[in-house]
Amino acid sequence: MTALLTDHAHLATRSGEAIAYLPAVGPWAAVERDHPPAWEDLRRVTSRAVVERSAGFEPTGWRTVDRSEYLVMVGDRPSTPTDTAGVRVLREHDLPAIARLAADCGATMFSEGAFAMGHFRGVFDHDRLVAMAGTRGSTPTTWEVAAVATVPDHRRRGLSAAVVSATREAAEATGRTAFLHVAPDNVTAVRLYERLGFSVHGEPVVVDELVALAPATGPTSDGRSTIGP
Repeated sequence: MTALLTDHAHLATRSGEAIAYLPAVGPWAAVERDHPPAWEDLRRVTSRAVVERSAGFEPTGWRTVDRSEYLVMVGDRPSTPTDTAGVRVLREHDLPAIARLAADCGATMFSEGAFAMGHFRGVFDHDRLVAMAGTRGSTPTTWEVAAVATVPDHRRRGLSAAVVSATREAAEATGRTAFLHVAPDNVTAVRLYERLGFSVHGEPVVVDELVALAPATGPTSDGRSTIGP
């Protein structure tokens, strides 16, 4: 939620105890408290939400379509030296190349609106994008590293290490700390991030993807009006 209230406030829409990115940007959202009134508020601003949960109930008016558990890893240690010379900044004109990479990886981690949220870096093999990473949630003190992917036929060449390292370096150049989420059973990725100076912090977090069954009606939970960016 901190990103939506700070660096990305201009990309957010809010109602009562709920806040979400504009639909064109992405599905990520948050509630001040994980309780029924906040979920009613969230239905006023979005029909699809990816939310970090602290409670286990199924919100009324919503259907959970996916649930994932992630470790939170923070770049708080020195990284193993990594060659980032082949990494370059990606621009919106690279969207077709990003779409091809996502298709090659079977990934759905990138939306066209993501360029409004963060910065992306990649490695090309001639005109083919073969690895990328970027930032998603941005606050005055942190950048979230996200959208890490390498096409299958270019793995084990150090490319994921290169794009993650370059992204961490960019975060630290702004005075921010890099962090990321990774599935606990993705042992290969966890070990890679540990080599790059990331450490597990706290307990795993639960992230749900939900769709609203119908828009909410009636007043917000706290009487505040719905506001846009």
